[in-house]
Amino acid sequence: MRKFLLAFFVTFFFLSAAMAQNRTITGVVTDDQGNPIPNASIQVKGTRVGTISGADGTYSLSVPASAKTLVISSVNRITVELPVRTATEISATLRVDDKALTEVVITGYSIRKKTEFTGANTK
Repeated sequence: MRKFLLAFFVTFFFLSAAMAQNRTITGVVTDDQGNPIPNASIQVKGTRVGTISGADGTYSLSVPASAKTLVISSVNRITVELPVRTATEISATLRVDDKALTEVVITGYSIRKKTEFTGANTK
């Protein structure tokens, strides 16, 4: 019984120590005019830990203690890398990327040969 209790408390101690290493960072992602950017990607650099911003541009992310940099990006915006340090709130402003889409290629793959056709097409 003693060994069981000892093993339980040791396991509990290590699990609680491991859980205590994560912390939560919150913030808001906005554009140059202060408007919120929905669905912006917020990720801890070098890991798979990440989230996206809500419709109002806010986010909340649980990061490991080893996190050093947040990478914040969005479609048609310049990606920003911000240091984490000991901050619990990190907000970012993303500027518009001046690269313009110049060409779009549309390719069709479906070809139907129409010959004498009577009846209904069900496809």
